[in-house]
Amino acid sequence: MEKQNARDDKYQQLNTSSNTPSNQLSTTHDSTVELWGGIEKTHPEQDTIHMIALEKIFKRFHTNPNTGLSSDSIPDARAQYGLNRLTPPEPPNYFWLLFKQLFAGFNGILWCGGILALLAYKAFGAVHPDPSNLALGILIFIVIILNSMLNSYQEIKSIKIVAAFSKLIPTLAT
Repeated sequence: MEKQNARDDKYQQLNTSSNTPSNQLSTTHDSTVELWGGIEKTHPEQDTIHMIALEKIFKRFHTNPNTGLSSDSIPDARAQYGLNRLTPPEPPNYFWLLFKQLFAGFNGILWCGGILALLAYKAFGAVHPDPSNLALGILIFIVIILNSMLNSYQEIKSIKIVAAFSKLIPTLAT
């Protein structure tokens, strides 16, 4: 009975204590660990901005809900944050795309198969090696190269299509 009362008291203490992430503790019989202790908060206002009254938010960001920023604060904000535009992604290097396709995915397995086929052609200094192993190795390497070129071509086409669509979208963020 005493154990039951002790557990109830401990449960009640846990429920009445603060349950914010920075104060949560994981308690076991032999250790106490702070769950959120190692996380560095560079912008603590980001964690609680949804809980602040709107008037305080408007004051914090020096803005008005009806008119926006004042004309005097626009140059300062522009100097600090830059223009209010979406930045396009960097165009990829096409040779890097081809290189990634040569060794990514199933092509990695094909490289191993091609190398093993070439090794089987001249295995252990055989006097009359089987030419079918040489043909198989060369054919696998041709398949790898053609497959990589086709995949790179398709990826470049899709990148260009996305770039054309992004030109239709306005770059001004409001």
